[in-house]
Amino acid sequence: SALRRRVARLLEASPDGKRLNLRDTARAIWYRQTGSVFESNLWLWRLNRSFFPDSYRRRLRMRPPVMVKMNWENEYPRCYLTRRLSADSGTYFGPFPSRLAADRFLQSFLDLFLIRRCVETIVPDPAHPGCMYGEMKMCLRPCQAATTRDAYLEESAKVRDFLATRGASLLRVLETEREIAAADLEFERASEIHKRLDKVKLALDLPDLVTDLEGLHGIVIQTSHVAQAVELFPVFRGYLLPQITLPLAMDPETGKPISLDTRLREALAGIAFEPHGRRAEQLAL
Repeated sequence: SALRRRVARLLEASPDGKRLNLRDTARAIWYRQTGSVFESNLWLWRLNRSFFPDSYRRRLRMRPPVMVKMNWENEYPRCYLTRRLSADSGTYFGPFPSRLAADRFLQSFLDLFLIRRCVETIVPDPAHPGCMYGEMKMCLRPCQAATTRDAYLEESAKVRDFLATRGASLLRVLETEREIAAADLEFERASEIHKRLDKVKLALDLPDLVTDLEGLHGIVIQTSHVAQAVELFPVFRGYLLPQITLPLAMDPETGKPISLDTRLREALAGIAFEPHGRRAEQLAL
């Protein structure tokens, strides 16, 4: 009824002639029932992309989410914030709800490793002036030729493992080192490791959705306009897969409820896990 009133308002003549009127423009009206705001936004995105390919982002006020990227194409890899997802070998960690949240995580987790934070092209030279992070022993100082490239890449690999495991790789190492130190009665060292563990856990105080993008799998569950059903929107590597309507009615033959696990397995069995489309925009949705 709300749709009928809105359409009538757009098609009926305005008494003062000032209101928008589509009576002489419209040829037909198509509509699609949706069960949730999420589903409506998804269809608005698809239709705007189709009809307004040059301006749909502005129309929808769509901004890709902020990610932490580790750039592996650089000779001396570094991490930085970006909203652009490129088809490269980079590691993307996110999505973050805001740039502030992403920057807070970036600064706290980089304190745990010795990779560079500068943006310059590294040309190792002992005469390089360096920076405060090198002076504070928070960087391996490749700019000053204070380390080899292999040693720097080894430290970078630890960063990659940290992001890929959402911090579990470093937590395991530190917990093992703390146990060994305590067993050897090196309590002062065990205390220092414990403090570092607290720093790691503080850095990992993240929203549930934030992870290595290649491991971002799940299902968005929304209400459906179909009675006794829900809408499933599978997510694979951050891409949205085809929508599934999942009926929740009783088994017509037995009159008993069907196990939800069985329903889900049957519904997902027919999906081709072949991600495509613009992942940054799908993440924004």
